[in-house]
Amino acid sequence: MDKLLDSLYTKLVLRDVLGKMVPGSMLLVTLYISLLSKPSNLHEAVQAMGGVPATGWIPVLAAGWLTALALQGLGGWIPKRQYLPYIRYCSAPAPSCRTPDDPDGVKKFYRDVVRFEKFATESQRQLFERFTVLHEASGNFQLALVFATVILFIGFEWQDLLRIRIHEYKDLLLYPAMLVVVVGLARMHRACIDIKMAIFSEVMFQHSSEKSHVERNELGN
Repeated sequence: MDKLLDSLYTKLVLRDVLGKMVPGSMLLVTLYISLLSKPSNLHEAVQAMGGVPATGWIPVLAAGWLTALALQGLGGWIPKRQYLPYIRYCSAPAPSCRTPDDPDGVKKFYRDVVRFEKFATESQRQLFERFTVLHEASGNFQLALVFATVILFIGFEWQDLLRIRIHEYKDLLLYPAMLVVVVGLARMHRACIDIKMAIFSEVMFQHSSEKSHVERNELGN
Protein backbone atom coordinates (compact mmCIF):
# COMPACT_ATOMS: atom_id res chain seq x y z
CA MET A 1 0.00 0.00 0.00
CA ASP A 2 2.85 2.41 0.86
CA LYS A 3 4.45 1.78 -2.53
CA LEU A 4 1.12 2.42 -4.24
CA LEU A 5 0.66 5.73 -2.41
CA ASP A 6 4.25 6.73 -3.16
CA SER A 7 3.76 6.01 -6.86
CA LEU A 8 0.69 8.26 -6.95
CA TYR A 9 3.06 11.16 -6.24
CA THR A 10 6.25 10.05 -7.99
CA LYS A 11 4.43 9.09 -11.20
CA LEU A 12 2.48 12.40 -11.11
CA VAL A 13 -0.86 10.53 -11.12
CA LEU A 14 -2.44 12.75 -8.45
CA ARG A 15 -1.21 15.90 -10.18
CA ASP A 16 -2.94 14.87 -13.42
CA VAL A 17 -6.14 13.61 -11.76
CA LEU A 18 -6.72 16.25 -9.06
CA GLY A 19 -4.89 19.13 -10.69
CA LYS A 20 -6.18 18.75 -14.24
CA MET A 21 -8.81 16.10 -14.96
CA VAL A 22 -11.23 16.91 -12.15
CA PRO A 23 -11.36 20.73 -12.41
CA GLY A 24 -11.31 20.67 -16.20
CA SER A 25 -14.07 18.05 -16.37
CA MET A 26 -16.17 19.97 -13.84
CA LEU A 27 -16.04 23.03 -16.08
CA LEU A 28 -16.95 21.04 -19.19
CA VAL A 29 -19.92 19.41 -17.42
CA THR A 30 -21.06 22.83 -16.23
CA LEU A 31 -20.95 24.13 -19.79
CA TYR A 32 -22.96 21.15 -21.01
CA ILE A 33 -25.74 21.15 -18.43
CA SER A 34 -26.28 24.92 -18.40
CA LEU A 35 -25.80 25.97 -22.02
CA LEU A 36 -26.16 22.89 -24.24
CA SER A 37 -28.52 20.33 -22.71
CA LYS A 38 -30.95 22.98 -21.43
CA PRO A 39 -32.76 21.16 -18.58
CA SER A 40 -35.56 23.06 -16.89
CA ASN A 41 -33.59 23.63 -13.69
CA LEU A 42 -30.27 22.91 -12.03
CA HIS A 43 -31.62 20.04 -9.92
CA GLU A 44 -32.86 18.22 -13.01
CA ALA A 45 -29.48 18.70 -14.69
CA VAL A 46 -27.58 17.23 -11.73
CA GLN A 47 -29.91 14.22 -11.58
CA ALA A 48 -29.39 13.58 -15.30
CA MET A 49 -25.65 13.29 -14.74
CA GLY A 50 -26.26 10.24 -12.54
CA GLY A 51 -27.42 8.26 -15.55
CA VAL A 52 -24.13 8.59 -17.45
CA PRO A 53 -22.26 5.22 -17.55
CA ALA A 54 -18.71 5.03 -16.19
CA THR A 55 -17.25 4.55 -19.67
CA GLY A 56 -18.93 7.77 -20.76
CA TRP A 57 -16.75 9.76 -18.38
CA ILE A 58 -13.46 8.63 -19.96
CA PRO A 59 -13.53 11.11 -22.90
CA VAL A 60 -14.82 13.79 -20.51
CA LEU A 61 -11.79 13.29 -18.24
CA ALA A 62 -9.44 13.37 -21.22
CA ALA A 63 -11.00 16.60 -22.49
CA GLY A 64 -10.95 17.93 -18.93
CA TRP A 65 -7.19 17.44 -18.77
CA LEU A 66 -6.77 19.64 -21.84
CA THR A 67 -9.29 22.18 -20.50
CA ALA A 68 -7.25 22.51 -17.30
CA LEU A 69 -4.17 23.31 -19.37
CA ALA A 70 -6.13 26.17 -20.89
CA LEU A 71 -7.15 27.32 -17.39
CA GLN A 72 -3.51 27.34 -16.31
CA GLY A 73 -2.58 29.40 -19.33
CA LEU A 74 -5.32 31.93 -18.60
CA GLY A 75 -4.52 32.01 -14.89
CA GLY A 76 -0.91 32.88 -15.59
CA TRP A 77 -2.05 36.13 -17.22
CA ILE A 78 -4.03 37.31 -14.19
CA PRO A 79 -2.15 39.81 -11.99
CA LYS A 80 -1.47 38.63 -8.45
CA ARG A 81 -4.00 40.29 -6.14
CA GLN A 82 -5.12 39.43 -2.63
CA TYR A 83 -8.11 37.00 -2.61
CA LEU A 84 -8.43 37.00 -6.41
CA PRO A 85 -7.93 33.80 -8.42
CA TYR A 86 -4.67 33.53 -10.28
CA ILE A 87 -2.09 30.83 -11.03
CA ARG A 88 1.63 30.91 -10.28
CA TYR A 89 4.24 28.18 -10.41
CA CYS A 90 6.80 29.66 -8.03
CA SER A 91 6.89 32.64 -5.68
CA ALA A 92 9.11 35.70 -5.35
CA PRO A 93 11.81 34.86 -7.92
CA ALA A 94 15.12 36.60 -7.41
CA PRO A 95 15.80 39.54 -9.76
CA SER A 96 18.54 37.47 -11.39
CA CYS A 97 15.91 34.85 -12.36
CA ARG A 98 13.75 37.36 -14.25
CA THR A 99 14.25 37.89 -17.95
CA PRO A 100 12.16 39.79 -20.53
CA ASP A 101 10.72 36.53 -21.89
CA ASP A 102 10.27 35.00 -18.42
CA PRO A 103 9.43 37.77 -15.92
CA ASP A 104 8.17 35.29 -13.30
CA GLY A 105 11.36 33.23 -13.35
CA VAL A 106 9.44 30.01 -14.09
CA LYS A 107 11.97 28.64 -16.59
CA LYS A 108 14.86 29.20 -14.21
CA PHE A 109 12.88 27.65 -11.37
CA TYR A 110 12.14 24.45 -13.28
CA ARG A 111 15.75 24.17 -14.41
CA ASP A 112 16.64 24.27 -10.72
CA VAL A 113 13.95 21.66 -9.98
CA VAL A 114 15.99 19.18 -12.05
CA ARG A 115 18.92 19.79 -9.68
CA PHE A 116 16.57 19.62 -6.68
CA GLU A 117 15.42 16.13 -7.72
CA LYS A 118 19.05 14.99 -7.69
CA PHE A 119 19.93 16.45 -4.29
CA ALA A 120 16.72 15.85 -2.32
CA THR A 121 15.95 12.75 -0.28
CA GLU A 122 12.96 10.57 -1.16
CA SER A 123 10.88 12.07 1.66
CA GLN A 124 11.79 15.62 0.58
CA ARG A 125 10.86 14.88 -3.03
CA GLN A 126 7.53 13.39 -1.98
CA LEU A 127 6.74 16.33 0.30
CA PHE A 128 7.60 18.77 -2.50
CA GLU A 129 5.36 16.87 -4.93
CA ARG A 130 2.54 16.72 -2.37
CA PHE A 131 2.40 20.50 -2.11
CA THR A 132 2.82 20.81 -5.88
CA VAL A 133 -0.32 18.66 -6.28
CA LEU A 134 -2.21 20.80 -3.76
CA HIS A 135 -0.94 24.02 -5.33
CA GLU A 136 -1.94 22.96 -8.85
CA ALA A 137 -5.31 21.51 -7.82
CA SER A 138 -6.30 24.61 -5.80
CA GLY A 139 -5.15 26.90 -8.61
CA ASN A 140 -7.08 25.17 -11.36
CA PHE A 141 -10.14 24.57 -9.18
CA GLN A 142 -10.41 28.24 -8.23
CA LEU A 143 -10.51 29.33 -11.86
CA ALA A 144 -12.86 26.48 -12.85
CA LEU A 145 -15.26 27.48 -10.06
CA VAL A 146 -15.23 31.13 -11.11
CA PHE A 147 -16.17 30.22 -14.68
CA ALA A 148 -18.66 27.57 -13.47
CA THR A 149 -20.40 30.09 -11.20
CA VAL A 150 -20.83 32.57 -14.04
CA ILE A 151 -21.96 29.88 -16.50
CA LEU A 152 -24.52 28.37 -14.10
CA PHE A 153 -25.92 31.79 -13.24
CA ILE A 154 -26.34 32.68 -16.91
CA GLY A 155 -27.81 29.27 -17.70
CA PHE A 156 -30.35 29.01 -14.88
CA GLU A 157 -30.87 32.07 -12.72
CA TRP A 158 -30.81 35.39 -14.55
CA GLN A 159 -34.24 34.92 -16.14
CA ASP A 160 -35.77 34.07 -12.75
CA LEU A 161 -34.30 37.25 -11.31
CA LEU A 162 -35.83 39.30 -14.10
CA ARG A 163 -39.21 37.69 -13.43
CA ILE A 164 -38.79 38.32 -9.68
CA ARG A 165 -39.63 34.73 -8.74
CA ILE A 166 -38.97 35.11 -5.03
CA HIS A 167 -39.75 31.48 -4.16
CA GLU A 168 -36.74 30.32 -6.19
CA TYR A 169 -34.24 32.72 -4.64
CA LYS A 170 -33.08 29.97 -2.27
CA ASP A 171 -31.18 28.47 -5.24
CA LEU A 172 -29.10 31.63 -5.40
CA LEU A 173 -27.36 30.66 -2.14
CA LEU A 174 -25.30 28.25 -4.22
CA TYR A 175 -23.46 31.08 -5.97
CA PRO A 176 -22.06 32.99 -2.98
CA ALA A 177 -21.13 29.61 -1.48
CA MET A 178 -19.14 28.78 -4.62
CA LEU A 179 -17.40 32.15 -4.50
CA VAL A 180 -16.48 31.62 -0.83
CA VAL A 181 -14.82 28.35 -1.87
CA VAL A 182 -12.97 30.26 -4.62
CA VAL A 183 -11.52 32.65 -2.02
CA GLY A 184 -10.46 29.73 0.16
CA LEU A 185 -8.80 27.97 -2.77
CA ALA A 186 -7.03 31.19 -3.77
CA ARG A 187 -5.55 31.48 -0.29
CA MET A 188 -4.60 27.79 -0.31
CA HIS A 189 -2.93 28.23 -3.69
CA ARG A 190 -0.69 30.96 -2.25
CA ALA A 191 0.07 28.97 0.91
CA CYS A 192 1.01 25.81 -1.02
CA ILE A 193 3.32 27.75 -3.31
CA ASP A 194 5.10 29.28 -0.31
CA ILE A 195 5.47 25.90 1.42
CA LYS A 196 6.66 24.24 -1.78
CA MET A 197 9.25 26.98 -2.29
CA ALA A 198 10.37 26.69 1.36
CA ILE A 199 11.06 22.95 0.86
CA PHE A 200 12.85 23.69 -2.40
CA SER A 201 14.98 26.47 -0.91
CA GLU A 202 15.93 24.39 2.15
CA VAL A 203 17.19 21.49 0.02
CA MET A 204 19.13 23.77 -2.31
CA PHE A 205 20.61 25.66 0.67
CA GLN A 206 21.71 22.39 2.29
CA HIS A 207 23.39 21.29 -0.92
CA SER A 208 25.10 24.66 -1.32
CA SER A 209 26.36 24.53 2.29
CA GLU A 210 27.66 20.98 1.88
CA LYS A 211 29.38 21.91 -1.39
CA SER A 212 31.07 24.95 0.22
CA HIS A 213 32.19 22.81 3.16
CA VAL A 214 33.75 20.23 0.84
CA GLU A 215 35.50 22.93 -1.17
CA ARG A 216 36.94 24.53 1.99
CA ASN A 217 38.25 21.15 3.14
CA GLU A 218 39.85 20.53 -0.24
CA LEU A 219 41.54 23.94 -0.13
CA GLY A 220 42.70 23.28 3.43
CA ASN A 221 44.31 20.03 2.37
